[in-house]
Parts: sequence; structure tokens; C-alpha cells
Amino acid sequence: MVFKSLRDWFVRYFSDPQVAALFLTIVIFLLAFEFIGAWLTPVFASIIIAYLLDGIVRKLEKLKIPHILSVTIVCLFSAGIILMLFLLLLPLIWQQIVDFFAALPGMVGKAQNAIEGFIAKHPGLTSSEQLNQILNNFQNDLARLGKYVISLSITSIPTMIHIMVYSVLIPTLVFFFMKDSAAIADWCKQFLPKHRSMLRNIWVKVDQQIANYIRARIIQIFVVGVLAALTFALMDLDYAILLGSIVGASVIVPYIGEVIAAIPVILVSFFQWGLSYEVVYFLVVYAVFIAVESNVIAPMLFAESMSLHP
Repeated sequence: MVFKSLRDWFVRYFSDPQVAALFLTIVIFLLAFEFIGAWLTPVFASIIIAYLLDGIVRKLEKLKIPHILSVTIVCLFSAGIILMLFLLLLPLIWQQIVDFFAALPGMVGKAQNAIEGFIAKHPGLTSSEQLNQILNNFQNDLARLGKYVISLSITSIPTMIHIMVYSVLIPTLVFFFMKDSAAIADWCKQFLPKHRSMLRNIWVKVDQQIANYIRARIIQIFVVGVLAALTFALMDLDYAILLGSIVGASVIVPYIGEVIAAIPVILVSFFQWGLSYEVVYFLVVYAVFIAVESNVIAPMLFAESMSLHP
């Protein structure tokens, strides 16, 4: 009875050779990614990057720019942006991370004094000994973490050789993947099943939507991160670039990411200004910023890219 049910289910869904071809293609891809994905990490990374940049190459080609010249322009422009980020932005973020962890024990000490003052006014809530023990343990853990972050440097990373190799290998692969994309596609077609019209139709639709979504998400991360960092800097908040980068990266996970990113932002503002009007003013501005990002920036970006009403 069980085998008959399985056979009927298989015949019902896989009697169409195009459905079977689609299923087999997905299974082979997932198995290859599972078993040899670690060895082919730079290849997969290069394919993803080339896939994201291919849309820009096509737009340049529509302007009558030759394919090889379009690929060269896109690669040089992308490499320049990445190099600028590594040389200008990452050192600033890293320095603010080091400064943050170095100042974190002092912040905890201030919080401890404030909580002890509150407990002294309300002695019935909890004992000061238990509270001091918890805060001291937390402060010691933060101190050890801060020392680890301060002592950590790029030269102490064991995978430095991999980073150097990838920094040369991935850009080279990206260039040739985009340059020979048509030839690579023709070569891959010989391994696909003959009955692949369904696979081709699905791929065309999925390709367009995924590419538009990823590009819109990258633009959103950049725009939100820059605007958040500028807002924090104008309000003289400490670690503005670091916190702006966290807020920008938080949009990768909608709603939950914003809540998680708000925690360090709010804590830093409290530790910097205490319970004052500056904190209230900052929290109001930050709430307005999040509301504008969620209800204006994100809908506008994804409405155009995904062909949806905002």
C-alpha cells in the first residue's frame, strides 16, 4: 500500500519530463553545493558578483558600448569602490570598534553607579550584593572581550593567505565570467536536459526578480548606512560611522534587524548623554529616521525594482 502510494505520487508529479528535468537540475546543484561548495567558494562568490554586475554591463551595451569595454568599465569601477571602502571606511570602523570596546567597561561602571543609586532609593527591590556580583562579572567579561578586540589585528588572522589569494582570484574570475558569459552559458546548456522549456521559462522570471531584489537591497544598505552615519555625526553621537554601518547592515533582516541595531544605538546615546533632554531629542530623531526608512525609502526602492506598488 505504501509503495503504491509512493508510485502514484511519483507518476503524478514526475510523469512530465520537464518537471523531472527541473527537479533533477535543482537536486544536482544542491548536492554539488553541499559536497564541493567549500572547495569552490571563490568560484561561487565570483559567479554571484558577476551575476549582480551583469545588469550594469547589459545597460552599457544598450548604449552601443562594446561588450569587452563594458565589462572592463564595470570591473574597474567596482574594484575602485571596493578599494576605497577598504582604504578609507574599514580603518575608521575598526578604530571605532577598538575605541568602543576600550570604553565599554567605563560605560558599565557608570551604569552600575546609576543602578546602585536607584537601589539605594528603593532598597526593597533587590539586594545590592547580588546586583554588584552580576555587574562585576559582566564588567570582567566585557573587559576581557575588549582586550581581545584591541589585541586583534589583521596580521594575526590565520586566513591571511586565503584573503590575499581571494583578493586576486575573485576579481579575475569575475572579469572572465562576465567577458565570456555567453560562451559559458552555451557550454552549460549541453549538460542540461533536452526538455528544458519549463526550466528556461522559470529561470528567466526568477533571474529578473532575484537580480532586481538583490540590487535594490544593496542600494538600500548603502543609502540607509550613509544617512544614518550622517545623522549620528550631525548630532555628535560617538561611534557614528560604526553605528551607521550597523544600522545599514540591519536592513538585510527586515524589522528584526532594526530592533537589534537599535540596541547599541540607544545604549551609546544613554551612556554619552545620560538621562537628559539630548537623549530624548536623539531618540525622537532616530525614531523619525527609522519611520522614514521603513515607510518611504524601502518602499520606493523595491516598488521600482520589483514592479510593486509602494
